[in-house]
Amino acid sequence: GLLKLAWDGHPERLATGDAETEFAAIGLANDPVTGTIGIFDVYGGFATYNAADGFEFQLMPDFANPTAYTVSGAHGDDGVWYVPGFDYTAGTYGILGYDPEGKQWILQDSWSETGWDPWMMTVDADDLDRVEFYVAASSQSAHQTLWRVIHGTNNAEHLWESEGTDFGAFYGIVSNMYE
Repeated sequence: GLLKLAWDGHPERLATGDAETEFAAIGLANDPVTGTIGIFDVYGGFATYNAADGFEFQLMPDFANPTAYTVSGAHGDDGVWYVPGFDYTAGTYGILGYDPEGKQWILQDSWSETGWDPWMMTVDADDLDRVEFYVAASSQSAHQTLWRVIHGTNNAEHLWESEGTDFGAFYGIVSNMYE
């Protein structure tokens, strides 16, 4: 189910799951303009919730033949829902954007760097001509890393890596749009 935590700390149930529906929700993001919540499934499924329409499945996952693997997503100022992850069709890691008309994830940018697994992301799109994705990831050496992907470049720029072998992971990242 989907819960909303009220200011007084009490949960309010917004939507409930159904035992017949297979949807492995793992990540949430918010469109601050419309208030719509995006719900991301680990195998490429996608759903939305808003007060007017309630809970709606936009794309059901295919567990036997997944199209994408992701653990999070974000909503861009350009109106697009994005996920960092693995695109099974292209066989590469990248940023995928949701196409509501085609009801599918479309690879926006991919990169050739290997050795890191994208976990969380945020979108900085103050200038719609230069959309930047910031992706927090875990490297194969168990270090935490931070990358920037500028839309349209198919290049992941390594920004930061933790020291040591901290086996934790980033479980959230936001852009500082007020700086």
